[in-house]
Amino acid sequence: MFRKCVAVAAAVAGAVALGTGTAGAAATTFGEGTYLVGTHIEPGVYQSQWSDGCYWERLSGLSGELDDIIANDFASGRQFVQIYSSDLAFSSDFCGTWTRLADPTPVAPEPYVAPYVAPAAPPPAPPFPPELIVPAIGSAVVGSAVLPTVAQMMVAGSLMP
Repeated sequence: MFRKCVAVAAAVAGAVALGTGTAGAAATTFGEGTYLVGTHIEPGVYQSQWSDGCYWERLSGLSGELDDIIANDFASGRQFVQIYSSDLAFSSDFCGTWTRLADPTPVAPEPYVAPYVAPAAPPPAPPFPPELIVPAIGSAVVGSAVLPTVAQMMVAGSLMP
């Protein structure tokens, strides 16, 4: 355990001593080792050189414990890693040079255009003119039990157009 802490501390000190970029600026390219995010390297998407047996780790701590590993991989070929500003450090072995890829250009969303909806058709015309409705009601109730009520309404003017 103590040897792991000393090894990690030495790797971080070595990265600082090697000068991984200009003073005060985090680097966008780096090689093997352990680098503090935001101090030694910038957050972003990085790609490695083609390699056989590349091992990398995103770290939340530098204790050397397994709990410090946020994500890791051991693979061959070109590797792509998203390093977040919330990561404490990034470490790699046998991966060659890592190069930060350009941030994608933000694309403005397309303005929303509502789909065309045809106007509703007008309601159908009545089958006969409205002025014929009142006489039709009167003729339909002749001889029925409601005739006296309808007659009183007609006299009062409530059924007349």
